[in-house]
Amino acid sequence: MGVEPHLLDCNLLVIIEKRKQTNNLLINAVNFAKRTNGTINVLFVINPTTLSTSENPLNFIKSIEDEYSKIENKLKKLIEIIRDQEKIGIAYKVEFGSLSTIVKTQIKKINPDVILINYNRLKKTYSQEKLFQTI
Repeated sequence: MGVEPHLLDCNLLVIIEKRKQTNNLLINAVNFAKRTNGTINVLFVINPTTLSTSENPLNFIKSIEDEYSKIENKLKKLIEIIRDQEKIGIAYKVEFGSLSTIVKTQIKKINPDVILINYNRLKKTYSQEKLFQTI
């Protein structure tokens, strides 16, 4: 006989690393937060390996700035809609660098109750055995 957890006032961390994942992950986070009277912290990580590198370092820096700006503008609009329509506490942060390092730092900083990440990414990163050891 298992005990069903009762999560109220849940602090949710949503980890996004690709723009195409944003809408689905935020919809799931909002639905979860509404059921648990929770708050949402969105962490969007721009991995340097996902950007095209060129021989010119200035072009690479410009592409980082452009990507950062696009992501931040999209997140701002989505966050405003969620705050206005759903009345949910939500914050966001866009970071550039290593996913694992940034996520570890953010987890220590906000101490979330629940972490929402793209399941396919999780499966690729961890083997099933290692995943269950982590949980």
